[in-house]
Amino acid sequence: MASFKRLLVPVDFSDASKRALSTALNLAGELGAEIKVIHIHQVQTQYMIEGGLYAPELDEDELIEKRKMELDKFVEAHKPGVSVAKEVRAGIPETEILDIAKEFQADLIVMGTHGRTGLSHLLMGSVTENVLRHTDVPILSVRQPD
Repeated sequence: MASFKRLLVPVDFSDASKRALSTALNLAGELGAEIKVIHIHQVQTQYMIEGGLYAPELDEDELIEKRKMELDKFVEAHKPGVSVAKEVRAGIPETEILDIAKEFQADLIVMGTHGRTGLSHLLMGSVTENVLRHTDVPILSVRQPD
């Protein structure tokens, strides 16, 4: 049986992420595992508006600091009984999750999934599914109830 001593939990602040974090915290407590909670801020550099493209003037450092504060609140709301490392990065979620999993030497990735099907799944894709396809690390997918 695999030994899970390093749990990586990517979150997007959704209800599915809340369930995944709660599950991971329980597992970490039972297994005596380290846990790292991450949020990947995907920067949208331009928007389509009437009359053309609009590129907002955003201070990337300010956005990252805001996401760090959100992540702190998100984790603390779960009243973790274990030590939790936290990290926020900007980038493409799938790519950053895979990179951090390697850097952290994760034994298990615990991710929430929205359980979309059909056209919604086709159009939006699934970060969880994309990570699953490109990692050797086991993934525990925690589905948000309907």
